[in-house]
Amino acid sequence: MESLRSGLIIAEPYISQILCGDKTWEMRGKHTTKRERVGLIRKGSGTVVGSALLVNSIGPVTHDELLKSTRLHGIPKEQVRAGLLDKWNVAWVLEDIIMFDAPVKYEHPNGAVTWVNLYGNFNSNSEVIPKPISKAKLKQVVQHHSESIVAKPQTLSEPQPKPRHLPGTVPYAKDGTCFGQHLLRNGQYSVGAKGDEHKFTEYEAALAYLMSMKTAKWRRPNPKGNWGIVSAIEWR
Repeated sequence: MESLRSGLIIAEPYISQILCGDKTWEMRGKHTTKRERVGLIRKGSGTVVGSALLVNSIGPVTHDELLKSTRLHGIPKEQVRAGLLDKWNVAWVLEDIIMFDAPVKYEHPNGAVTWVNLYGNFNSNSEVIPKPISKAKLKQVVQHHSESIVAKPQTLSEPQPKPRHLPGTVPYAKDGTCFGQHLLRNGQYSVGAKGDEHKFTEYEAALAYLMSMKTAKWRRPNPKGNWGIVSAIEWR
């Protein structure tokens, strides 16, 4: 396998969608000039879990086109209509996606949020050159992915995991509202139970925390504009 010079940081659930073949458009807010094989980094894991050829950068993709391209970007139409991709309307097109047999650790530089320079980071050591996953193991992973998201390792301070949710789903409250990017307030999303709220500046991180809760709870404005906490009754 050729050396990887750059690693692209991708959050869950999107990186699992890519690795399992459910997503070939990685939606971003601006174009990239890279045209090469890049490492796929699972955000927050400190590991490269796969690679792909980055072959194009398309956009801005119109709202109507995004609604017609669910099979490419993997975002449900409900979330597109809710504005999830309004600011992330440039598609980085991936081909020849490879999942590694085992995650490969790398040194994550401070401040890296999109790209990591992998040249000499781990490929300089021939003992840790990543190997593609076997077809049999890939089949098992894809089957598991179709049923659930792999829960992240827990510490005692983290909430107990709730039943697994499919990639691309979001929690809905009894009043029919859902958790989405429109709930950014003063640059932050507020999630968690009253008295134990957590603030996140990134939507993906806030959604991941909600997925880890026994019952997802988040703060949102009511019709009068007053912000209060609601609880999820379903994910879709």
